[in-house]
Amino acid sequence: MPSELLSPRDVDYLMIVYHLSHVRGVARTSDVAKYLGIAKPTASLMLKKLTRSGLLRRVDSGYALTEEGLSVCTDMFIKHTIIETALTRLGLDPDEACKLAREIEVLIPMDKALKIWEGLGRPERCPHSDPIRCSAPPPLSCRVRVVARLR
Repeated sequence: MPSELLSPRDVDYLMIVYHLSHVRGVARTSDVAKYLGIAKPTASLMLKKLTRSGLLRRVDSGYALTEEGLSVCTDMFIKHTIIETALTRLGLDPDEACKLAREIEVLIPMDKALKIWEGLGRPERCPHSDPIRCSAPPPLSCRVRVVARLR
């Protein structure tokens, strides 16, 4: 599934699965629901949808990212940190910029995000000190923190 077809909420789920699978070894439906502050059946439906889309796979008693899911997370994290940095430089508070970047990151193609990054002078870190150019999103990335604050 191309990342441009994902909603911010879809990406929230992927980032939470990434985070939980690194912290706990697996992302159980109940943990995803608790983290997002939603009912377990709601989380279950979305996790199944993302599995059918090829972004998640079932493991043991939970879910993990597929290679495609990890690629989406990596791209979204990079785009999020670039957009957040640009918005902060335009005068937004870092937390406001983070929240808005969450909505924008699914809309902007990676090549355009990288042009923005170039125009910013290739910053190495976002306003929350996360690295901008990394091979995979860190477990406690800015993107995961903003999802936790939105529940």
